[in-house]
Amino acid sequence: MELDWNLILQGLEDFGVLLLNGLLAVLYVCWEHGPTLLSLVAAALVAVGPDRSVQRVVGHRPRRRERGAVTRATPVAMVATAIVAVVWTIASLLSRSPIPLWGLAMWVALLAGAWALPQERENVLWTHKGLILGYAALAMGLRLIFQSSVNAAGWSELMGVEQGGAALLAMVRQALAPWVVITVWAVYPVAYLTVLGQRLFINRTRLISPMASARDTFEALRTRGESF
Repeated sequence: MELDWNLILQGLEDFGVLLLNGLLAVLYVCWEHGPTLLSLVAAALVAVGPDRSVQRVVGHRPRRRERGAVTRATPVAMVATAIVAVVWTIASLLSRSPIPLWGLAMWVALLAGAWALPQERENVLWTHKGLILGYAALAMGLRLIFQSSVNAAGWSELMGVEQGGAALLAMVRQALAPWVVITVWAVYPVAYLTVLGQRLFINRTRLISPMASARDTFEALRTRGESF
């Protein structure tokens, strides 16, 4: 039985074209949704790093004479991170730039802040995960208000005025558009980063430096970060 080399070569060529097209499609999706994917990576690092560290904190110390038991915190922090990450992913996929980029910056800032402030790690995690969840809700609200189709006829019937619903909807959108866009695109994320930066500045003497030696750490604690 003779092999049809032309058919084999044609099959290999078709397979190569399909493989190349698949790789290009994956690269295109990664490029288009890069900030969203990187946000998921940052959220995963938050879950396996700071969240896991918080959950290792002992909840109750054993009492005297072996009475009582040592209990550890439940994985609430990691579950909360997963919920916030899912909600943020949906909001990011529904939004356009610069919202996904701001979300990525917020996740990275949360990871860095929780790592640099071990004394306030739990407070930083809960506060800023709540702020990210609020930003996701605000982004989805922006999408709902300005990019979704609303039944203006129902509003007109409710108001009892012909075409009144469409006019009211247009007026509301025109009035809210500048404020909502400015809030989502600039005010909210800048305020988020400012709050975290302020916390880092207040606790600057207790920041963790990966390049500092033990002597440098003790010296900073002894002098409270002040140089004489």
